[in-house]
Amino acid sequence: MTLKWSDGAQYSGEAEGTETQQGRLRLGALACLRAAEAATGGGLVLELRGVKSVRAFDASVVIVSVRGRSADERYELLGSATSPDIEAEAARGSVRGAALAILDATNRVLGKFVD
Repeated sequence: MTLKWSDGAQYSGEAEGTETQQGRLRLGALACLRAAEAATGGGLVLELRGVKSVRAFDASVVIVSVRGRSADERYELLGSATSPDIEAEAARGSVRGAALAILDATNRVLGKFVD
């Protein structure tokens, strides 16, 4: 997975695992976490605590729980994502939905570490 920062810089992350619905969600989340960590230059370490696709209010929502730590702070982050695109992919396990949920969770802290 590749993330592109507002200045055009690109950061990549990879993950390997099983090809199941839950596996795809997890892989999408992990690859996005690795790319986000790369963007911080090692200033932030991120751990995926969980990822799940749920049905709520007639929509599919991908929810992630992330733990982060830097040299002087600890973070407990929660993110979610839903959209018509994710809705259509949710039954198969949306890699895109998982990545968007990770970005939703981490967007509040990434800016502190990316110059």
